[in-house]
Amino acid sequence: MTIANPASDSPADFGHRRLDLENYDDVYVIGDVHGCLETLETLLSRLELGPNDLGIFVGDLVRKGPASDAVLERVRTTSQLLSVRGNNEQKVLDGDVTLESLDERAHEYLESLPTAISWDGGLVVHGGVEPGRSLSAHSNEEVLTMRAPGGDGYDGPFWFETYEGPPRVFFGHTVLEDPLESEWAIGLDTGCVYGGSLTAYDVRRDRFISVSTSGHKERSDEKIVTPPNGVESVSDTDEGDASAIDLDDSAYYLNRELSELAFQRRVLHEVLDDEQPLLERTKFLAILTTNMDEFFRKRIGGLKQQIAAGIAEQTPDGRTPTEQWEAALEEAQLLFERQSRCYREEIHPALAANDIRIVDYDTLSAAEQTRLCEHFESSILPTLTPLTFDPAHPFPFISNQSLSLAVLTRERADAEVTFSRVKIPRNQRRFVQIGDETRYVPLEDVVRSNLELLFPDVEIVDTALFRVTRNAEVRRDEDVAEDLIEMIEEVIEERRFATVVRLEIERDAPDAIRDVLTRELELDDREVFELDAPLEYRDLLELTALERPELQVADWTPQPHPRLGGAEETNIFDSVREQDVLVHHPYHAFEGTVQRFLETAANDPDVLAIKAAIYRTASDSQIIESLIEAAQNGKQVAVMVELKARFDEQNNLEWANRLEEEGIHVAYGTVGYKTHTKTSLVVRREDDAVRLYSHIGTGNYHSETAKHYEDLGLLTANRDIGQDLVRLFNYFTGHSMHREYRKLLIAPGNMRERFTDLIRAEAERARAGEDARIVAKMNRLEDPDIVRELYRASMAGVEIDLIVRDICRLRPGLEGISETITVHSVVGRFLEHSRMFYFRDGGDGRYYIGSADWMTRNLDSRVEAVTPINEDRLQTRLREILETLLQDTTNRWTMNADGSYDRCQPSTDDSRINAHETFMQSAREQRQ
Repeated sequence: MTIANPASDSPADFGHRRLDLENYDDVYVIGDVHGCLETLETLLSRLELGPNDLGIFVGDLVRKGPASDAVLERVRTTSQLLSVRGNNEQKVLDGDVTLESLDERAHEYLESLPTAISWDGGLVVHGGVEPGRSLSAHSNEEVLTMRAPGGDGYDGPFWFETYEGPPRVFFGHTVLEDPLESEWAIGLDTGCVYGGSLTAYDVRRDRFISVSTSGHKERSDEKIVTPPNGVESVSDTDEGDASAIDLDDSAYYLNRELSELAFQRRVLHEVLDDEQPLLERTKFLAILTTNMDEFFRKRIGGLKQQIAAGIAEQTPDGRTPTEQWEAALEEAQLLFERQSRCYREEIHPALAANDIRIVDYDTLSAAEQTRLCEHFESSILPTLTPLTFDPAHPFPFISNQSLSLAVLTRERADAEVTFSRVKIPRNQRRFVQIGDETRYVPLEDVVRSNLELLFPDVEIVDTALFRVTRNAEVRRDEDVAEDLIEMIEEVIEERRFATVVRLEIERDAPDAIRDVLTRELELDDREVFELDAPLEYRDLLELTALERPELQVADWTPQPHPRLGGAEETNIFDSVREQDVLVHHPYHAFEGTVQRFLETAANDPDVLAIKAAIYRTASDSQIIESLIEAAQNGKQVAVMVELKARFDEQNNLEWANRLEEEGIHVAYGTVGYKTHTKTSLVVRREDDAVRLYSHIGTGNYHSETAKHYEDLGLLTANRDIGQDLVRLFNYFTGHSMHREYRKLLIAPGNMRERFTDLIRAEAERARAGEDARIVAKMNRLEDPDIVRELYRASMAGVEIDLIVRDICRLRPGLEGISETITVHSVVGRFLEHSRMFYFRDGGDGRYYIGSADWMTRNLDSRVEAVTPINEDRLQTRLREILETLLQDTTNRWTMNADGSYDRCQPSTDDSRINAHETFMQSAREQRQ
């Protein structure tokens, strides 16, 4: 049974409002509020409505709760909120009930509420509709009070049991035990007063978002409806006997790709945060572009390969590659629209207000245009190469992530149009300064406005700015590769010509240009993103480097480590031999700690050998120079250079060649595994014996990223740890992996087993009635086996805090499954990159740091190292770091069971805690 498409229903006596959802980004339909302002504010903070988002209420904003007037005022004065009329609003208007707190404006607002709001495929009403009747055939009262066809009772059968659409109807009025979802009906009244929660439905992502009411009234069971057969209840998967729960159920896992995009939304929030200095916000806009480029190159590219290969295997959350690809593209589209609007409506005007003006070429004076034209002729034109596509010329190659102009030309009015591509040069500044002023013109505008010099004697018909992204997932079978270096060189070359996975093009680009690009690049329409210029935000970093300290965060200079001092003050080996040293970057200077460790070793006459594993390093790496210097000083030097470090392959190849030229023994990784560990070993002769000095870190040997990435490292003379590293480095050169180690957790050796044992031990203690706790910090939590172990630990009663920067498959807060798990994410000035693990262990406490996330690839397909931290004072420091992160009220977010995040807020200004500022202040104080 259906009802007639409401698009045709608009009689004047039937309050019906039509919407075009293309005009909005995120759209939510929200259940009955009933005067519960506090709960409404909690829900709205969860939704984080942007200026172009929309929330639609199903009515019954008033009565039963304590603050009907305040709820009406909130909805009435918020431009992103609309509501249909509910039966309780109608009772107020009819005079059946009186709310003395409502003023004249509130009554006028109630009068203005429509009975229905609809869009193509969707309808919002308060009560419901009778199957088989058109919307206009219903009376107002029927639409407001419908439960069972022809009545308002709870006896049933309910209208939504037989309604088969279209359109899909969103409704309230009937108090539900849980929100319900069928193909054609979405029920949202979960009883803000009587049921204990307020629920919204995310129209774009097809998911419910619920918040609890702090206190609610009991209602008779007869007036709370259990969803009928065939209608899904969102809590169906959240309950049940723990012993009978199938932890392989896809409902208990979040999707990896969508979780990563949720992280990118948190990055975008840094751009939207007007408490941040303007150029810091601008920096995050550029970072988001870089992140999304990588996401498309790696993740979307990988999904495309799986689809092309016919792979239909489902992920732990139950999605095929095609389903993931479709969902990720849809979510990415919303993210790009928000990013574009944020630049257009916030960053661009704010820059102009602070005298950093990015202007259009046609706003310049004639004299300024003349000067720019001269600059174009002398400095830009010689670098441009127009590539034409016609019967005599093949379609030009479009390089990855290059900004290009598509140009349509013709020789005469009756001639066919010709397509050409002009690449905007990357070796010139993107924003061209106008003389000595603080105005800048985008380079592409300069090129576009002077195309007649590039295409003389033809008519410029039209142009469009565009940008392509190519797949980076080029796979090779290492087992059959005869030469690893040659294989990597082939991968680098093939990546240049890999499949295009995204086209970004100016909004309102001519169809002729869009069609040529889509056809020749073999793209699906869903892979084409029409956006406002400037398309490419990475180059905004040029402007963040301007000397405008009032618009930037205060400079941070990493501090000397209090135990190590300066090079002239202490011998680093004496300090490390005396006590282990824990370094925390970027609060402690990389140059004065890790880099100094290897520099000193290179020049110490008592050092016999140095071994190091390099995953990523700087293009001017002092670490590499120290290793070369050590070899020149006659020491035995062995270096494991991972050639498969994605996007750093070329840099690592060059360093490997340089090291070999100096006679250093270089290993290029291991077949089937990527070496991700960040370790080094110094062998030193002391008192007629040999002592081993080790460094095990969470971050790369990279002096530049160490200024911006938060990482930890241990410098130790512990012999067991040193012997473990000897075994590990022997594996790099000899390819014989030990399974057992004295102290270290090594993947793919004993790490997965040890972490599993540690989690299970906490669960056993909880079952025995002991206090049990796990705190783990990492970049990503993806491995399904670890997630299951954490679920079992939570079901046993273990208190678990997970600080996960971005991807997290685990769903916290599921009743009976993960109620004791809280997932946090810290996003701020420095990129959280360290991995830390704490297990209460009956009160003794076990602490670990290392290179591995809880991801399948890290535990099974990479070489990783995690070290215990045994000294009490270092354990105390790690505990302080974890506690500070968990108390952060500035940069911290907490995850909800549906995968959405809430940003933590201080209760008062005095309670504001910024972990990064706390750590900077601590480093300053330690130095004194």
